Amino acid sequence: MKRSSLLALVAALTIPTVASAASFGLRGGLETPLYANFSGGGTSGSYSIGDTFKPTINLLAEIYPVSLIGLGVEGQINVAATGNGTFSYRNGTFVGPNVTFNFAPVPLFVRAAFPIHLEPGTAFVNFRAAGGLNLPLIPKLMSLYVEAAFDFPLGGNHFSPFDYQQVNVGAGLWFKL
Repeated sequence: MKRSSLLALVAALTIPTVASAASFGLRGGLETPLYANFSGGGTSGSYSIGDTFKPTINLLAEIYPVSLIGLGVEGQINVAATGNGTFSYRNGTFVGPNVTFNFAPVPLFVRAAFPIHLEPGTAFVNFRAAGGLNLPLIPKLMSLYVEAAFDFPLGGNHFSPFDYQQVNVGAGLWFKL
């Protein structure tokens, strides 16, 4: 048997083992930008939560091939914006891939995601670096999470990492099945 065939056979035999050992995670919560800085298109400035409150529903679905690493998809739906003037607009809807690293038994996690801005307006891809606490409410089933996230555009229609930065905070429930 060729070496490549042997490796393919071993990989094929381990896939059911990994899939049966995998667990799933569902997470839902609210987040809001604390601070944002922007420039481009002839305008520049910044705003904070004191200028406008932009509640966003954050949803995350993951599979854990090993207990400490989650691979999934994150969705963010900005539902409203308060205030008057320049900053009182919805940030829109984002969807993209995500990876989470859990540091169990310590209740810390870090995440990296690449959310794609779908609407309204210009399309672009963000890099999201996040981290926080995962506090068990019902061990091995449900926990409360609190996180801080930093968003930077990677590219798209006239966006670069230097054009926009945003700091968010969020909290919600995290289920692992």
